[in-house]
Amino acid sequence: DTGVRVTGSIVPNLSPGDNYRLLIPMDAGVTPEPYVENALTPLVPFRIKVIIGTVTNLPIEMIGGFRNLGLPGESTRIDLTLGEDLDGDGLPDAWERILIAQLGGTLTIQDIGPNDDSDNDGLSNLHEYIAGTYAFDPEDGFSLTIRERTATASVLELTAISGRTYEIKCSSNMVDWVTVPFRVPSESPQLRSAYSASQVKPLVIEVPTDSRSSFYRGFVR
Repeated sequence: DTGVRVTGSIVPNLSPGDNYRLLIPMDAGVTPEPYVENALTPLVPFRIKVIIGTVTNLPIEMIGGFRNLGLPGESTRIDLTLGEDLDGDGLPDAWERILIAQLGGTLTIQDIGPNDDSDNDGLSNLHEYIAGTYAFDPEDGFSLTIRERTATASVLELTAISGRTYEIKCSSNMVDWVTVPFRVPSESPQLRSAYSASQVKPLVIEVPTDSRSSFYRGFVR
């Protein structure tokens, strides 16, 4: 909100199904430090808003080929499902109206705040919106559980929501956290740094480790 705003226009017939094109020059990966070959990291600090006229729209869902993001000379298409945010609180109005209906229908969108915890499950409304979980159900929220610890790996489980991307961070002291690679045994033995969900399902992952004193955090975006 305090950074640079990128503006543009709708371009008719840009390509089938595309309304916008955002071009960002990428480093070719051949120059010395401090340059790096990818300009986008998994936790790149930006937010997408689409302002049409005087109405600010927020992505309710974002789907795309994220593997090409940040690669030199590559491009990716991102499909956004937009929702109005007339009260400007960072929560789409349609999402807030569904929450209001589930809570009895007596509130207005101005009564639903991003930092409120409508179902008292420890997650704010904004965090529930980002995670794709129900903000009216205290039994439904983003959580990471340890299923098993072996000599070589920690087996973790979470509920994956379609359209969301998940990462795992590890710490030995609960102060310094680093992103760690993991594998999804049901899909591939290869290690990955993030998992993009295409459906709602329980997701079991393995984090290779030789330490019995590791702590883990799950991140969703």
